[in-house]
Amino acid sequence: MAGKSTALPCRCACAQSVQFHYYGGKTGRRGWRASVTGSCTDGRPQDHETRVDSRSIVREPPRKAAWLAAGSGGTLYYSGHLRVTLEELARTLGEVLLERRLRLTVAESCTGGWVAKCITDIAGSSHWFDRGFVTYSNLAKQDMLGVSAATLDIAGAVSEATVTEMARGALQHSNADIAAAISGIAGPGGEVPGKPVGTVCFAWARRDGLLRVETRHFDGNRASVRRQSVLHALDGVLHAAGAG
Repeated sequence: MAGKSTALPCRCACAQSVQFHYYGGKTGRRGWRASVTGSCTDGRPQDHETRVDSRSIVREPPRKAAWLAAGSGGTLYYSGHLRVTLEELARTLGEVLLERRLRLTVAESCTGGWVAKCITDIAGSSHWFDRGFVTYSNLAKQDMLGVSAATLDIAGAVSEATVTEMARGALQHSNADIAAAISGIAGPGGEVPGKPVGTVCFAWARRDGLLRVETRHFDGNRASVRRQSVLHALDGVLHAAGAG
């Protein structure tokens, strides 16, 4: 069963509400899949673990109660403590895109090609992944994706306006149906007023005109911020593909 989500209390000390999103269904021994799309205290899902009774979302036996957490390694845990890496999330994404006959392109800045790497780690990803753009500099964003100089000057490289143009440019310069774009400040330096380290902007665009834009603030060191960004980008593609 796909497209289920709920807000449940975190069972750690913070006792805050955490938004969980469930996608996919039975897939052999793996059972059902899930990912964290929200966070609890201070936006740090990697520091907390929440037990969720799967019966509140899907009709499964009580023994399929899930343990969910985005670990320091960008890892999700669920269904009997089975560890799910970014590779597994990318594999799930591939299954969804194949089922819907959709192709993906990504435009990355702060993640430096990490999203594309996770995707192409999956054998057969050429059937659903078209191409990736690593546009680290402002000039690259302009040359490869058509981001306007005015947008970069006024809004900045790390802005929702810029990632919107990145996503649309990636679609324009590819054969994909869905584009994901990422631009952020991974640290340790680079912060500007109003945009601290850990600020990451995302855009997901579809060729049919659907657009979703979001700014997140991730804690942790440079590797952690980038890893969380990759995880969030992949999860956002699932939403854009209609699995969320």
